[in-house]
Amino acid sequence: MRYFAINLGSLVKYCFSGKSVNKEPMRHTRRVLADFEMFFVEDGELWMKQDSVYGVKKGEVLFHAKGEEQCGTRLNSNSFYWFHFDGEVKICETEEQARQVCQKGEKWIFFAEKFALQNADRITIMLTELNHYRFEGNSELVKDHLSSALLAELARQYLLFSPFVVHTRISQVVGWLNKHITEDISVVSIAERFSYNPKYFTALFKKYTGRTVKEWIIEKRISFSKRLLTNSTDSIKQIAHTVGFSDEYYFMRVFKQATGMTPKSYRKTFCACLYS
Repeated sequence: MRYFAINLGSLVKYCFSGKSVNKEPMRHTRRVLADFEMFFVEDGELWMKQDSVYGVKKGEVLFHAKGEEQCGTRLNSNSFYWFHFDGEVKICETEEQARQVCQKGEKWIFFAEKFALQNADRITIMLTELNHYRFEGNSELVKDHLSSALLAELARQYLLFSPFVVHTRISQVVGWLNKHITEDISVVSIAERFSYNPKYFTALFKKYTGRTVKEWIIEKRISFSKRLLTNSTDSIKQIAHTVGFSDEYYFMRVFKQATGMTPKSYRKTFCACLYS
């Protein structure tokens, strides 16, 4: 496993991006990359060969290095996003080497060549918004900013759950929350489930995630609702209930506080996903 250290002191350069939906089994073509590429598998599996053979599952990302040959190794039905960018990138053989590179400047980030996302919905939304500008004129600077923000978010998710950082118990809590995020849950009930004092649990959770439990739950629900708004025809009320809000008006208020847009406006703006 290699590690990618990226300098965000200057914006990375957006090259192109899109989404592939393959209902019939497909194998990725063989080619040499002229830039760096990321795959994010939304459904199914994607098997690729570069320095090694990788099976990328739903909710995982894989990065490919510039100048290297890539090719598919198996036929699979799948759905995945792809994103090409360029910039100052150093390929490291160990995580410790990547950390040392990043210590040289505060604008450096890093992550593993392949890893599982903790908040796949957020990455889906960021890629959807990036694809929204794919063919927009005079949008190069916007795409470069969004590309840099996407990479920063990927690094944040990786580092938050890296073995160097993770508190095992909190990682288990987050895993449980991800599975039960739409249910009627509270700080007290979660703390009791994992044998914590609620006050201590709240402080520990914020220390390792940077958010309160309530903020985390709302953020996940909003991310989920964004995906439904752009990929379904469900009503606002249906979506509110699906993601865990019993009151649709409270959902609309929270959504606008989080995004600056009403659910209806968000759907109208971003419902058109781009497919390759």
